[in-house]
Amino acid sequence: MVAAAIGLVVLSADFQPWMLLSVGALLGSVGARWLRIGRLALPSPLDIPLFLFSISVGIAWWVAPDRDAATLRLLWYLVAVALFYSLNSSDGTTRYWLGRLFAVAAAIGGFAVVSQRDWSEWTRFAVIGRIGQSLNQIVPDVGWQPTFWNVTRNQLAAVLALAVPFVVMWLVYVVQQRSGRSPWRTVVEIGLALLTLSLLAFDILMTESRTPWLLLPIMLLVVGWWLIVMRFGRITHPLRAFWLGMAAFAVIGVLAVIVLTPLIPQLPGPDTFTARQAIYTQSLYLAQDAPFTGAGLDAFPRYYSEYIRVVPVNAVYSEDTGNNALQIVWVEQGWLGAITYILLFGVAAAATTRYLRQLTRPHPFIIAGSIALAYVIVYAAIHAMLVDTRAAPFLLLPAGFALAGYPVAEMRIWRRRISAERRYRFALVAVIAVILVIALTQWNNWRTGWTVNMGVLAMARQQFADWPTGEWDDGSTAARLGAAEQRFEQALTSDPDNATAHHRLGLIAMMRRDYAAAAAHLQAAYDQNPGHDGIRKNLGLSYAWLGDYEVAQPLLAATRDARQELDIYRWWWLTQGEAMLSDRATQMAARLNVNEP
Repeated sequence: MVAAAIGLVVLSADFQPWMLLSVGALLGSVGARWLRIGRLALPSPLDIPLFLFSISVGIAWWVAPDRDAATLRLLWYLVAVALFYSLNSSDGTTRYWLGRLFAVAAAIGGFAVVSQRDWSEWTRFAVIGRIGQSLNQIVPDVGWQPTFWNVTRNQLAAVLALAVPFVVMWLVYVVQQRSGRSPWRTVVEIGLALLTLSLLAFDILMTESRTPWLLLPIMLLVVGWWLIVMRFGRITHPLRAFWLGMAAFAVIGVLAVIVLTPLIPQLPGPDTFTARQAIYTQSLYLAQDAPFTGAGLDAFPRYYSEYIRVVPVNAVYSEDTGNNALQIVWVEQGWLGAITYILLFGVAAAATTRYLRQLTRPHPFIIAGSIALAYVIVYAAIHAMLVDTRAAPFLLLPAGFALAGYPVAEMRIWRRRISAERRYRFALVAVIAVILVIALTQWNNWRTGWTVNMGVLAMARQQFADWPTGEWDDGSTAARLGAAEQRFEQALTSDPDNATAHHRLGLIAMMRRDYAAAAAHLQAAYDQNPGHDGIRKNLGLSYAWLGDYEVAQPLLAATRDARQELDIYRWWWLTQGEAMLSDRATQMAARLNVNEP
């Protein structure tokens, strides 16, 4: 299992057939654990959420437009789940060695990455660039250069930050056990832990990723609040008090972000095209297109670029632009994925706090896992590095440490209690009844939504077969979208106002250069979703190609970078032999230019 994790995380960011060997390594680790403990894994509070989340992953893999990229993401998730159950089912000594191994490997691996980067290139902070150039002179170049540094540095920082609680609690553990050890061994371990911690801090600093440092005070507040609640004897329900405090803290954090984001442009996020909060909003529109299946694993970059930004000359959507974990899961795995993702980490957080409350003296690495779990939950609201990059195998590692040794007997008693108590049965029956009522009353809407969902997938398989092309469609793609077009038209017969069907039919009409039909469909979609950047932009372009500049102008004026794209369209239409459309692009650009401040 460890070998599979190292292979998937370190060696390549693209799918290679040899990566399927990781499945063999996983099966070998599962078999070895079965021989050791007599079962595949000990029961865990996360069994049901993980099972449901895995179903959404399997569906998203099946519908993915790029099967190779989806397979790699699937392998990352498999390793994450296997790592969780391996930690959850291991003894204290094994967890102690694995925790130390993780911290040391993260520190050494991080140093290897930052030392091989060419620091003469662009850096965010000048002083970091100067330190990096000195590092380049000291550490020999082995011929390996990190690619896509803006992405690499963030996923590296995410893993390094996860390792910090483990090395800190490693120090705590050594100090606690010093009386029963040789003094020299204690000194050596403390020295090694301090060296690892120093190297981790240096690595995180060199990544120039600000998120770990922004989250550090948040983690300290979480730990501090936990200690206050646990030590304050007059609190009769400490867990309830802890979670009420966390809820209040979350509300204050959201309000602070709303107030401060417009005032502090240096908050983590994209520098061009759209602001971070705009990406969140647009992702909600994308999630509506395929709610039942999701768009498919690793589909977010394609969907966002094609249906929101629509900039073919810069189509590769970087992971460094502010997308968070829940956005990725929601768009790629649909409603089932989003709900089970929230349920998974919600149950993990609740079970962890309950477990810590029961332990009179929790193992330091259980505490480290609890702190790291809090980090993962908060980090998910800011970045997606622990979901859609090579850092994903570590997604459940904190939960594995935090819930390690979770009482098996208590799990069995808890399950029997749930099955025995009548009120839980009534609650279950009530939930099933509500679902049936909703299904009966909303059946036509669900059927229409499923038709649109499948049309979206059929369209994606054709559009994203060779993505990204870096070019505008010359009209040839429309001939291959007949099956998708039929589904959208079928959906409109039962729901004439379906925004997704109108949007996609408008895009297909644009590919055919039938801009009158495109404008009609896109206008219907825009009336329902006026905040959808992609609909507004394409509607404005359709009116511009029809020569209706007065209607097109406010739509395109509200679209970022439309002025620059029209300059490119002016050249591109000439290459297509469309002199009239080229002239209209020129006139539309001139109108926007006059109104620019």
